[in-house]
Amino acid sequence: MWPFKKKKEVLEIKLELISTLANLKILLEKGGLHYYFSDVISSIILDLENNNIKSFEKKIRSIDMWGGAGALWEVHMENRKIMKEFELEIVKLIDLMDQIGWKSWRMGGIKKMLLEQ
Repeated sequence: MWPFKKKKEVLEIKLELISTLANLKILLEKGGLHYYFSDVISSIILDLENNNIKSFEKKIRSIDMWGGAGALWEVHMENRKIMKEFELEIVKLIDLMDQIGWKSWRMGGIKKMLLEQ
């Protein structure tokens, strides 16, 4: 028998996803970067709260979150403590995405880079 790990359903980890996204939003606000990403994160949380999984998946896997320059994971904050907390929440989000089978090779690279810093 193959030792495959069963992927969880989004709704199984819904509260963890909401908590992690809310923490990211709070950290962005503390770091003074809430202007655009606050709306993006709020929209993602709302989809999840309303069990709109298709829209949630589209947004959580979007270029706004994981793309190149200007993506959420790539923001910079002057306060190093807040920045480190933010990076660890991004890593937590990537781990949650992996639990539901939505982690991409790009997310894996982002996680590795953030943990090595």
